[in-house]
Amino acid sequence: METFEAIFTRRSVRQFADQPVSDEAIEKILRAAMNAPSASNQQPWQFVVIKKREKAKAVQIKDKFQKNLVNSLKRTGKLIKLGSLDVALKELRELVEVAKIKGYSELAAEAQLSIQRVLKIQKQHEQKPKLQEWEQQTSAAKALFVEHKFDEALKILEPMIFPTAISLFFFMH
Repeated sequence: METFEAIFTRRSVRQFADQPVSDEAIEKILRAAMNAPSASNQQPWQFVVIKKREKAKAVQIKDKFQKNLVNSLKRTGKLIKLGSLDVALKELRELVEVAKIKGYSELAAEAQLSIQRVLKIQKQHEQKPKLQEWEQQTSAAKALFVEHKFDEALKILEPMIFPTAISLFFFMH
């Protein structure tokens, strides 16, 4: 068969006979697939041969669940960008539970890692107002120091400095 004949006469098959495929045929198909060109000859593919229909269905279900997980993680990323961290956490926790029930431990672990990332982001968001408040207070105290109003400046700085000084004292002793 010539190249153009193969290209123009190819067809898609969506229904298959109930006959098993011989090991020789599988090996020939895999050899042909492994000889396909790839960028920089990296050959990034992996092949899985599944001979039992039940196992194939299980793989399809897991693949579908994994795609749903990826989509949910993308949606979670969008929710995080919008600042809806609580909604993102809720969705991720639901994903973890479903993955555990289905027995997809690696997918559950992936979703659990995402929960940890969201919690870290949430903590950073909670700390931002404190940092902004400290910046404002230190700027105000700096201005008072420049004007030689030391007592007023210390009144502003004292609530910020005292807890830090106590922590350092206990840390050093």
